[in-house]
Amino acid sequence: MPSMLLYWRMLALYIVYRGNVSSFVVEHMKLKVDGAFIVSESFGKHGVLVYDQFYNKTYRAETHVEVLTLAQEDILTLISDFPNFSDTLETITLETVHIKDGMETLFDYNRRMNSAKLNRQKQFATQNMKRQSDDH
Repeated sequence: MPSMLLYWRMLALYIVYRGNVSSFVVEHMKLKVDGAFIVSESFGKHGVLVYDQFYNKTYRAETHVEVLTLAQEDILTLISDFPNFSDTLETITLETVHIKDGMETLFDYNRRMNSAKLNRQKQFATQNMKRQSDDH
């Protein structure tokens, strides 16, 4: 059976449900095998857990493959809604994903967005209190 290159546009974490997947990187203008993934293993972690980064690998199905996806937006919702899950996933991410200085993780992004949201809420509350006191 001929292999097929896998191409996705959305940022997601991919979990191999059935089959085998290989990853490749470009080295000296040639594709070089970089890794292999079997059932229950995942790929795409860096692209989805490091915010505003893109995949630097190509993936190829080596057999008939079924892959489960967890989109970055869904992970962001989970870490926003479930702080204990977020803490656990962040610990695992920092231990298993190579993050260079200056890179923003999805967890950093979530904290920044929550902080901005709280600041907007405080500004709104302050403006409301000022309007109410001006009206009286």
